Amino acid sequence: MRNVLHAFASTYFMFTAAKGENRIMKVMITGTSSGIGKAVAEKFLYENHSVIGLDRNGASIVHPSYRHIVCDITQELPDISDVEILVNNAGVQNENDIEVNLIGNMKVTEKYAFQEHIKSVLFMASASAHNGSEFPEYAASKGGILAYSKNAALRLAPFGATCNSISAGGVITPINDHILNDETLMEAVLNETLLHKWAAPEEIADLAYYLTVINKSITGQDVLIDNGEMLKSNFIW
Repeated sequence: MRNVLHAFASTYFMFTAAKGENRIMKVMITGTSSGIGKAVAEKFLYENHSVIGLDRNGASIVHPSYRHIVCDITQELPDISDVEILVNNAGVQNENDIEVNLIGNMKVTEKYAFQEHIKSVLFMASASAHNGSEFPEYAASKGGILAYSKNAALRLAPFGATCNSISAGGVITPINDHILNDETLMEAVLNETLLHKWAAPEEIADLAYYLTVINKSITGQDVLIDNGEMLKSNFIW
C-alpha cells in the first residue's frame, strides 16, 4: 500500500507540474497597495511567481519579482503582454462604484485576458452582490461583476482558461478601520455572522491562489466566504 501511495503521489506531482503549478507565471493583480490585493500579491510572490501590480496609489510591496505600476483602471492602461493570471481586485466603496468596480475591471479584463497565454481570471465580487445589503451603487457594481465574470468565462473557455469570482463578506482591511476601531460597532457587525468573526485578507489570498493556479475544472462560478453572514443579511455601517 505504501508503494501504491508513493506512486500516486509521484504521478500527481508530475501531472500538476505539467499543468503549471510549479513554474513561474506572469501574474497581474489590480489594487495591490493595501488590503486583499496586497495579500494576494504577497501570496503569489511567496509561491515564486512574477507579479505586476496596478494601483492608483504607490507601492507598498518591495520584492525582486514585483513590479508596481501607478495606474487608474478607469483611465488608459499600460501595454503589458502575455499575462497568464489576472486577478481583478481593484475597487472602491461609495466613490464612483460603477465606473471603477464594474467598468474599470471590465476594461482591464478585455485588455489583458483574451490571449493565448491566459490561464485564469479571477474577480473580487462581494456578498452584497447576492443579497443587495450595501450602498446601492456598490451592490449594483458587484452584482454586475458576477454577471460579467460568467460572460468572461464563456469567452475564455476556448483558451482553456478558467474564470471565477470570490464574494467576500467582512474582511479585516484598512477600508473597514472605522468599524474595526469601534468596539460597539464591531460587535454589532460580528453578531451578523454565524462564526462571530471576519475573514483575514490572507484567507482570501489562499482561495484566490487555489482558484487561479491549482484549480483546473471550476469555471464560471462564484465562491462565497462570509462566515455565515448571508443567512442574516443585515447591512451595518
